[in-house]
Amino acid sequence: MYVDNLRTRCVTACLIVAVCAAVGTAAAGVAAFVQTETAFAKENLIRLHVIANSDSPQDQDLKLLVRDAVLAETRELFAAVTSKEEARRLLAEHQEKVIEAAEEVIQAHGFSYNVSLEMGAYAFPSRAYRGITLPAGTYDAVRVRIGDAQGENWWCVLFPPLCLGELEVSSGQSELAQYNPQGETGKIAFRLKVLEYIQATYYGQQIRNWWQASAAGLTRWNTQ
Repeated sequence: MYVDNLRTRCVTACLIVAVCAAVGTAAAGVAAFVQTETAFAKENLIRLHVIANSDSPQDQDLKLLVRDAVLAETRELFAAVTSKEEARRLLAEHQEKVIEAAEEVIQAHGFSYNVSLEMGAYAFPSRAYRGITLPAGTYDAVRVRIGDAQGENWWCVLFPPLCLGELEVSSGQSELAQYNPQGETGKIAFRLKVLEYIQATYYGQQIRNWWQASAAGLTRWNTQ
């Protein structure tokens, strides 16, 4: 009897330690979730909209090169930026520099299109980026227009930086047709699920394994 009680207590102690570790991991996950939700709240975003000269293959390829130039330039500008206000100030101060970077790429590839950069509030359709869904609505944004700006466009989030490595290409007319002013109150949706996160962690798996093993062990001991 004493041995059985000792074994039971050992198993229980292991489970308690495992649960505590999992709770700590979950707390870290929740904290990260809250920080992400705050950072990507609508009022903290500056979005990016690049419009190609036309839908020709050459102009569409050029649009992506201009995108890369703009992102490279703003990545340097935002290296130490922690607030939207500071990001807006730097964009306003270095607007010509961003335009020059875009025009250099255009000229280097044999084109002579002008580039304009506008900062303001613009209508955006619903978009999904890396597990974050932004509802349709009006957002502060930087709009880069290449030449006649009649081609398909590219959307993303400029600040906080969410564009790198993402390619979101869509038709301007079809996208804007999806915009519904009635839906501006939509909330940003995050696909992070804390419970699934815990279950996928090392500690979550260990708890599951230990629980199964201890249950089997207790059943075996009770039958002895």
